[in-house]
Amino acid sequence: MNDIKKLKGNLLYYYLNEEYIEVDKVLRQISLLDENIYLRDKDFMTYLYYIDNQMILHEDVAPDDLTKANNHAFVVLGFKLNEDGTLNEEGKGRCDVAFESAKKYPNSKIYLTGGGTAKNNPNVTEAGQMRYYLIKIRGLKKIELLLKIKQWIQYKMQKIL
Repeated sequence: MNDIKKLKGNLLYYYLNEEYIEVDKVLRQISLLDENIYLRDKDFMTYLYYIDNQMILHEDVAPDDLTKANNHAFVVLGFKLNEDGTLNEEGKGRCDVAFESAKKYPNSKIYLTGGGTAKNNPNVTEAGQMRYYLIKIRGLKKIELLLKIKQWIQYKMQKIL
């Protein structure tokens, strides 16, 4: 099991350094030790690669020509809070884009992400401050919070390490 743990550390190191040939080599080594772990890790690395390299991100207000279906979702990624825990201009700007998009598509959902990054206020999170901004400042009526992406990735990393 120590061999697999070391290989998984190498796997992440090579991935984070964009050494994809080495990632494939490490995955092959893992497959020789445990096929189930190999399949799970290969799926996870494929998903990370998709997120980093193929997923289409839109950074502006949603276009006017989206279908009128009720299945749209707008994801607002967190951004480091000011030291006192207040939302900074970048965070407000991201919220404003989501707000304007939700106005165009009122049956859509907004998912907010982000953890506690305020140096002098550990009681607030990026997602929580964005929620406050959207509801109290911008007047949004309904909103949903998404589990902090950072925590989800840490959870997934623990599963494969």
